[in-house]
Amino acid sequence: MTTALRPEPFADAIFRQLIASLPRTANERPAWHVAEPYLVRHAAQHAASAGLADELLQDPGFLVHADPETVTAALRQATTPDARIAAAVYRASQDVHRDLGADERRQILALDAARFQAADLSYDFARNTDWRPVWATGTEVSSALVTTFTDHTYRVRGVELSGVDAMATAVVDGRPVVVSASGDGVRVWDLATGRTTHTLSVRAAAVVTAVVDGRPVAVINGHGPVAMAVVDGRHVVITAGEFRTVQVWDLATGRATHTLTGDTGTVRVWEGDRQVAGPGTYDRTVRVWDLATNRAIHTITGHTGDVRAMATTVVDDRPVVVAGINYDGAVWVWDLATGRAVHTLTGDTSPVPNPVVATAVLDGRPVAVTGSGTNAVWVWDLATGRAVHTLTGDTSPVLVVATAVLDGRPVAVTSGRNRTIRVWDLATGRAIRTLTGLSGSVDAIATAAVDDRLVAITTGWDSVGGHDSRVRVWDLTTDAGIPTVTGHSYNVTAVLAAVVDGRPVAVTTGGDRAVRVRDLATGRTIHTLNPGGRVQAIATAMLDGRPVVITVSSDDRPFRRAIDESVRVWDLATGRATPLTGRTELAEAVATAVADGRTVSITTDGDRVVRVSDRATGRTTHPLNTLGRVAKVVATAVVDGRTVAIAPVTNALTHIRESTVRVSDLVTGRVIHTLTGHAGQVDAVAAVVVEGRPVAITGGGDSTVRVWDLVTGRVIHTLTGHAGQVDAVAAAVVEGRPIAITGSDDTTVRVWDLSSGSCLTVLTLPSAAKCAEIAADGTVVLGMGAEVIALTLEPVLRRLR
Repeated sequence: MTTALRPEPFADAIFRQLIASLPRTANERPAWHVAEPYLVRHAAQHAASAGLADELLQDPGFLVHADPETVTAALRQATTPDARIAAAVYRASQDVHRDLGADERRQILALDAARFQAADLSYDFARNTDWRPVWATGTEVSSALVTTFTDHTYRVRGVELSGVDAMATAVVDGRPVVVSASGDGVRVWDLATGRTTHTLSVRAAAVVTAVVDGRPVAVINGHGPVAMAVVDGRHVVITAGEFRTVQVWDLATGRATHTLTGDTGTVRVWEGDRQVAGPGTYDRTVRVWDLATNRAIHTITGHTGDVRAMATTVVDDRPVVVAGINYDGAVWVWDLATGRAVHTLTGDTSPVPNPVVATAVLDGRPVAVTGSGTNAVWVWDLATGRAVHTLTGDTSPVLVVATAVLDGRPVAVTSGRNRTIRVWDLATGRAIRTLTGLSGSVDAIATAAVDDRLVAITTGWDSVGGHDSRVRVWDLTTDAGIPTVTGHSYNVTAVLAAVVDGRPVAVTTGGDRAVRVRDLATGRTIHTLNPGGRVQAIATAMLDGRPVVITVSSDDRPFRRAIDESVRVWDLATGRATPLTGRTELAEAVATAVADGRTVSITTDGDRVVRVSDRATGRTTHPLNTLGRVAKVVATAVVDGRTVAIAPVTNALTHIRESTVRVSDLVTGRVIHTLTGHAGQVDAVAAVVVEGRPVAITGGGDSTVRVWDLVTGRVIHTLTGHAGQVDAVAAAVVEGRPIAITGSDDTTVRVWDLSSGSCLTVLTLPSAAKCAEIAADGTVVLGMGAEVIALTLEPVLRRLR
């Protein structure tokens, strides 16, 4: 979003003088790292006053060292293409780097610039660091992102992690705010500044806004979805929580003003002679409350399921509520004055949970916009009960809907599981804008106007499938976004490196069921392989002198797991596949090795054994039955001339990996060593040769990385420093130095010297890397969410030479 300010007199000269007072680096750049605290804090304000925010935003040193709060204010004034790119880069992971030091912020900004294909900016950020981005995909970044609110925290409810459950918008003292409800309370955020203005100490599951007695308020209640309405010209915010009472809160002060008792459901308000709320309760009734008297005035019945979505409007001068019923397959319209049903909208009859509902005005007529878990959204004329449009074209079920006015046209804003936001013109029924860059599916949405620009506020699931505690704001008026390289559409689960016709390549796969082969130098996609099911694992090998990738996949539809397509061999040069023969059903992991002069693959399958197969014939040579349990992570090595498999032990009943790792001879099937010492499950394993001796590197839930001598089975090093579970381990010999790369839930990647056991450098990422690989030239490939990232360690290797 851009908000240009008119320059103030003499402000230009003052700003120039302040910048001139900065010390200079060797290449004559401003030395922000030694700047006076006043400049670090206030340079952005002086630039804004002088109309020179664009100039300041293009200085990487300023973005790294300046106070994040003042930088955030300056971002809104970016107007030139370069300044807008810099602003998008800064916003991409602002919720992560704003509380970090300058060095960590520099690393994240360098990586995010690469995700936006801003190579020069990325290079400038990465100056004097131990690593540099080579390229990165940009699936999870968008120039439409305005800000991210992060004050909510995860909280456990039952067996699930609960994040932000619902949101709504309001205006407080002339400023737009968003109200978000979560298991840890209700927060009121200033949309212009991104600051939390109030925290209401009540757990809530839904929220809507309104105004009572001329003051914006919040109403907290029991269960359900989100809506918005106006009562006697006054906005009201209404949220749903876990209590048998409804509380009304003053949003200007953050204090509770009244309590409505006797209800357990969702509150809605309507426009009419009285201030009322319509709660949907756990007993499947809808109660209508007069907020002035705190009394219930109607109880609405007749529907067959729980009310999961409600919105209000006025039809023929009468207030109505439009309600989506859980598993009912219909949308009900009730007259709130009489409590009677006006229409039952039945064009979309899918009996699914959690329908969505919103209302708008189209050509002077009230309409409802509804969805029922399909890929389509229906627009209904509420006066006649007839369908006006069916909005089609989404590629996944629509989970949320909101309405707004964009450029004078009524629009619907939808989102769902495909990690996009679509804006639909309600007059034509056509999609007019699609926003990408979301890191997970959306399950709550609201709209608001900020600085005369329409924004969407969303929350939902994070990139690894957990319920996200963050609230994001998106500019819906943004024109063509900054171009990025498309990567996997869902989380990356494996990354490998290979050489094809003398050219290094990266081979990656993820939750989108595709395997992509990319040029390691440029990131350009060479082949996209489609194994035909969910890809469980991949491994590379040389077969008859040609580089291949072996994929393990499964059809995840019930009773449809394809036996003859579970394991395939793909020629990396041509992208063609050869189905394997032999027993390969339910394979869940794969590795390759050379044993007795033959290229073999090691797969784990559903009957809880590890099988060794000759890749030339596709035949299983023998099972490693002595392992006895499924291993979903496998590495191979050569020990005293014998090829071995290294696999963590997984519990046969729970399928949870344990803390033990077994080393087995691939020819005889015998267990050579049992490696014990981790205090938690082992999640990653790799192997490499260190000073002539084969070693295994393991990482897991105890936050440690262990280096094992595979000849003796003893621990050589215990590497500490990570503050979270270690999910990714890779190892290689680069320029004669054996190194390991480890990625952790603490969102860092560490580079280790395996000879000494010392940590060479630490990289801070926007989110956790779940898989890693090291190419022969020292290029590191990471899978981070849906992104694939290539980094060079040349700076740190040069420092060590």
